[in-house]
Amino acid sequence: MPSTPTTRLRIEKQALGENSALWGAPKLNAALDRIEEGIAGVTSIAIAGTATTLTATNYSADQARYACLVFTGTLSANSTIVVPNVEKLYLIVNNSTQGAYSLTIKTAAGTGYALRPGPQWVYCDATDVYRGTPRLDQVPAPTASVDFGSQKITGLATPTLSTDGVTKAYVDSLASTGIIRASGELQVGATTTTTPGYSVTWGSTLGVSLWGVNGRLFISQDLFSNWNMTVTGVLCNFSYLGTTVGGIAITGSTTAYNTSSDYRLKQDIEPLTGVVDRLMQLKPSSFAFKSDPDTRVDGLIAHQVQEVCPYAVSGTKDGPEMQQLDNSKLVPLLIGAVQELTRRVELLEDAV
Repeated sequence: MPSTPTTRLRIEKQALGENSALWGAPKLNAALDRIEEGIAGVTSIAIAGTATTLTATNYSADQARYACLVFTGTLSANSTIVVPNVEKLYLIVNNSTQGAYSLTIKTAAGTGYALRPGPQWVYCDATDVYRGTPRLDQVPAPTASVDFGSQKITGLATPTLSTDGVTKAYVDSLASTGIIRASGELQVGATTTTTPGYSVTWGSTLGVSLWGVNGRLFISQDLFSNWNMTVTGVLCNFSYLGTTVGGIAITGSTTAYNTSSDYRLKQDIEPLTGVVDRLMQLKPSSFAFKSDPDTRVDGLIAHQVQEVCPYAVSGTKDGPEMQQLDNSKLVPLLIGAVQELTRRVELLEDAV
């Protein structure tokens, strides 16, 4: 009776009475090598072209037997990796350069799983290949408070399955719903409640990008361009240590970007003097931004304004970040200058 291979690792199974003089050194050692490859073996495979079929050879070394497959190479088109139709769990390290192309691991007749960059588990059930780790909607969600040392998250409720049937979001005890999409984008539910009495309706497929740099939160422009308020009033307020310092409000036709100006927030109030002299130090210019060289605009240069009105400018000249100018901070100077010039004109008129 001849030898037969094992189903998954293709290791030679000794038949009764077969190879009685050969099994010790060549046969047994070869079988042990195949076992080691299947349990702890790592092999590198260069991806080339649109399809790469893993080798699968009985009794001798092959690619499909290894426990860990490291994919390398640069894709020039969408590409597939074909594995044998046997049950097996693979650890994949996708070190290929994909660019805009996909790299899918599958069986010959299957549709497969699109690999992400880096390490990941995939599972073949002898019919097709699937993701080997849980999706977000398959991970048990905490329903009580979660303690991260000095930080604690409270008010967690049971996750709600999103409408695409693929992902699941953790939601708090409020009425708002957030969905983490499979593409990595954040999609906000159909309606999110803000200040009581005001609602914000979001596009059903609105993609919102959130990221932080040096402690700052940046939100993509799409977030604001798709807001559709159903009533007028305050859209949002900005607070510092519990005190409102600004906000955005709308009417049926306009938008106001407000900053706090209540007298109760101020002290040492004094009238402006010598405003015309300060205003004359400003240097209005005509220029074009490097990003739009064909468009000339009138304006001011931040570091030049900073010498006259430092509170109107953020950042430092030639600093790590581009300086920014709040032109609205110059309005009091303009008003004061007009008043000073008006008083001078009135004195001249009285003298005539």
